[in-house]
Amino acid sequence: MSEIDDFERNWRRCFHTEFLARRGSSPSPENLPGLQDLLDLQDLLDLQDLLDLQDLPDPDSDLNTVEWTSRAIDLTQSSLGDNALYDILTACSCTFPEEELTAFRDLYRRTGDIGTVHTALQEWFIGMIRTAKQLDSEHVDFMVRKGMGMAGLLDGNHIRAVKIPKEFTAWYEEKDPAVRKKLYCHCTRIRKQFDSEKIPAVSGMYCLCGAGFYRHLWEYILEQPVTVTAAESLLSGNDLCVIEIDIGSPGI
Repeated sequence: MSEIDDFERNWRRCFHTEFLARRGSSPSPENLPGLQDLLDLQDLLDLQDLLDLQDLPDPDSDLNTVEWTSRAIDLTQSSLGDNALYDILTACSCTFPEEELTAFRDLYRRTGDIGTVHTALQEWFIGMIRTAKQLDSEHVDFMVRKGMGMAGLLDGNHIRAVKIPKEFTAWYEEKDPAVRKKLYCHCTRIRKQFDSEKIPAVSGMYCLCGAGFYRHLWEYILEQPVTVTAAESLLSGNDLCVIEIDIGSPGI
């Protein structure tokens, strides 16, 4: 099994698990009281098919994955609503290793100051990403000004974080907007969408999955709930993916 197959299977398994956790039972008409008011029988059968982990896409084509994701989002919104879709998608995001975040959580426990933690996270991230992507000072300055990366830009109890391009150096130098989008997107599941106009679009809601990275990061550090929004995304027609994080009123 290829790495792409493994990633896709794990993502669908997460979606399946999170969906059922909010549904409380398997997605069949007899176990879904009240759902008939929202979906017809065919929709219910479609939803059950979508959650079949055995039906994996061809690893050489992104089409089946994109179609599956688009239908899953539409049907989940219809059956469970936006709040449940938010929880499901953010729960299925890639996450940063918690062992790498423990020092920032401990710093917050000691100081109770979000500004101190944000500064420390930004400094650590710049050092890490400079080495990982072999960036020069011009690149790093650009990233900091734009609020790219893990820390983003802090304003009170609000953070605006811009996703760093997957292929940063090539993206930075490229002038063609279409090519820049291909170089920007991180998502293993749908990034090939930007290679062909024939592949159907996915709702911008899907980028809540990417926003979940920041939800997990800040909830782990602050040890309290935060709210994330995919304010801008490539799937919504924007040039960048911008995540807004509301950290509420943190304090020890």
